[in-house]
Amino acid sequence: MGPIVVALIIFAIFLLIPKLSPEPNGPNGPDAPDTPEDSLSAALERYRRIVRLADACDSHNKSFNNCWCRVHFDEDGKPNDPIALRKIAESIGISDEEALELLSEAINPSPELVNALKTDDSNRIVWTNEFYPATLVGKEKYLTEIKKELQELGEKHKTLLAYADCLATGSVYIPTKPKNVTFEAAKGQIIGGPGLAAAKAISAENYNSSHPGGMPSSTEMQASIELSTSIRMQAVRLEEKIKELRAKIVDIEARHIDMDNPEKYAKFTQCPIGFPSLTEEGNIQIDVFGAHKTNEEPTILGKPAIVDGSVIIKAWLNGEQVGQTVYCPGGFSGNLERAGFGERRRLLSFIIFDGISSLVDSPVIPVTRELKSEDLKSITFTVEPNIIWAIQKNPAA
Repeated sequence: MGPIVVALIIFAIFLLIPKLSPEPNGPNGPDAPDTPEDSLSAALERYRRIVRLADACDSHNKSFNNCWCRVHFDEDGKPNDPIALRKIAESIGISDEEALELLSEAINPSPELVNALKTDDSNRIVWTNEFYPATLVGKEKYLTEIKKELQELGEKHKTLLAYADCLATGSVYIPTKPKNVTFEAAKGQIIGGPGLAAAKAISAENYNSSHPGGMPSSTEMQASIELSTSIRMQAVRLEEKIKELRAKIVDIEARHIDMDNPEKYAKFTQCPIGFPSLTEEGNIQIDVFGAHKTNEEPTILGKPAIVDGSVIIKAWLNGEQVGQTVYCPGGFSGNLERAGFGERRRLLSFIIFDGISSLVDSPVIPVTRELKSEDLKSITFTVEPNIIWAIQKNPAA
């Protein structure tokens, strides 16, 4: 096995390190999770990667006015611009193969992923609470996921640079065997007699002295240098994404936020509730829309603001409360364009979902009594502020 082959194997192992946690689907995780909790956790992490890729694709699409430069997909889920998708994938530290897998999973969720979320309503509720945690308040709601991604990309960036350095210096090569002095002398004796035999012996001794660990061939060295350059370019592309994430953090941290006057913003949290239905376990599934537009727009220091936080949605039947849940609008990815009660929670708007979006966008309200389908016509909903704040809509000047 040549040194460059070994180098490639080691590099592959480096790339696989972030994927070693079991996944419910695909080649990244051939072993099924041991417990329902593990399955849900793996599904959640996979969905997070889908969202990151979706946000990156969305940002890429918005940066082009020419629709031919955008990432679109045919009916089989194949991208019309694989080169663009590859650049997007590399910008968030994944391969284009994994990007295609994630997009395929988004368009046609695997049975394993859907089952992990639909096993029972309690799993659905855990899923929603994990992905939209009401415990993240204020700017931490927008910064937590960005900081997590920044840390992951930072670690991958360091790994790529370290490995590129190893390839460039030859420190990853497996040492070849030292030359056998006696054997070299014997060959010289047969070919050229005592003089060449002595020269061969001296040459072998000098080689072993200068290169005790052996050296790769010139071809292997050239291939190693080329691979080192390629890996370093991957690191450079990650640097662009890292710079972008750091800029997002600076932007968010610079915005004014008002956590002290929730009563001022309560009227901007009234989200219409629609399409109630009963789940298989008898709980209420609802769809939450963007808050009603009002004549007055929320402001901070006279500037437009986004009203965000969480509300308690209660279900009522004939004056009796039959259930409640906590609802948090989007914005957890750090994209404030989609944050707050004015926007409907739809993270992957450019991809058609049959499986995942309905699971995430339609909260479940646990009920305290048995309900029938005909009860749905009489059920009403109220929305009460829970933890409410407003954040500056546009970046600080």
